[in-house]
Amino acid sequence: MTTAFMTESQPRLRSLLGSLLLLILVGLNLRLTLAGFTPLVPLIQAESAVSSSVLGLATGVAVVMFGLMAPLTPMLVLRFGPDRVLTLGLFAICVGTGVRFVSIFAGMILIGAGIGLMNVVLPAIVKRDFPARMAVATAVYTSALNVGSAAAATGVVPLAEAVGGWRVAAAITGVPAVVALIVWVVLRGRTTRTAPAPARLGGALLRSGLAWQVTAFMALQSLLYYFVLAWLPTIYLDAGLSHSRAAAVLAIAQVGQLVGCIATPVLIKHRTDLRAICSGFAIVTLLAFLGFVTVPMASPFGFAFVLGIGQGGALVCALLLIGVRTPDARTAGSLSGMAQSVGYVVAATGPPVAGLIFDRTGSWSTPLLIMCVLCVIEAVVGVLAGRDRVVPSIIPIEGFGTKRARVGEI
Repeated sequence: MTTAFMTESQPRLRSLLGSLLLLILVGLNLRLTLAGFTPLVPLIQAESAVSSSVLGLATGVAVVMFGLMAPLTPMLVLRFGPDRVLTLGLFAICVGTGVRFVSIFAGMILIGAGIGLMNVVLPAIVKRDFPARMAVATAVYTSALNVGSAAAATGVVPLAEAVGGWRVAAAITGVPAVVALIVWVVLRGRTTRTAPAPARLGGALLRSGLAWQVTAFMALQSLLYYFVLAWLPTIYLDAGLSHSRAAAVLAIAQVGQLVGCIATPVLIKHRTDLRAICSGFAIVTLLAFLGFVTVPMASPFGFAFVLGIGQGGALVCALLLIGVRTPDARTAGSLSGMAQSVGYVVAATGPPVAGLIFDRTGSWSTPLLIMCVLCVIEAVVGVLAGRDRVVPSIIPIEGFGTKRARVGEI
């Protein structure tokens, strides 16, 4: 019996390890090509004299694509399956990174479309491959996301100096996507289980205040994240740091996000009331922004690390809220599309608007103060979305409207 059990369990173990490897490789590429672009902004401006608002728009257009792809992805999954959609997302990142060598905006559109596809389809794949450990699996790929971002933010400026230009360095940031694509294509055929098809957005969700609160929390944490991703190196470059040290500030923020991502499942455990945790991470983020505004040079790396903890924890909370605030998997898929489509479109306004305000005022104080106000709003929304409640089920079956998902199963 023991031998039979081991014979049966070994293929399952290999399948799980393969799925985990794929999850890490894919997670590494969810923000890497974007995080590897923003530290290059000063080098791009020195070469082409492009304004801050225009380069902020380049980052913003990628985030807009996140929002545009969110409602389209479930339809693609229904037609082609989650594995093929994720393959398409990785392929779009690879092509977009190459195109960016010639056209920044065209490349960012393709990169944003690819990441947008993966943002929505990954929860379905996690649900399929890790049905009993979704909180941990979510933390794994969000942690990989931050590792990729930190590596890109730290290494892209020295890489640009070594290869003699920002274009080549930006193109090299697409190499991990190529590796992930190859490994994914080779290994994805070994996964035979199917994920439940995401549901279309139901009218009940559009009329649900709780659904909009979850969406607002997603939007606010995303807007704050992309403001930091787009402008934190430039803010500290203008404050007097060198290119490499300014990029290192962003890298430290990514390391802090990794800590926040890892710590959040431990803090949450099996709780369904997330008010204190959601609002707490927003307050931690606020404290870091206040440091940037009042005494930016007192401890740039310390402020960045605290900022990262707040933002990393808020990201995991935003993804978990989708699960714990829905009564069934199909409603979760529908709420995910709603939260990510609206959230990322709102988030896309952050970088260009902040760049425009800086161009008009010549100071980063006003954009940073606006971020502080948004942190306060995020804390309030976190209290509302974190309440132990669920949205109405979009499945008209008795019992689904009252069934509650446990965090440990998400």
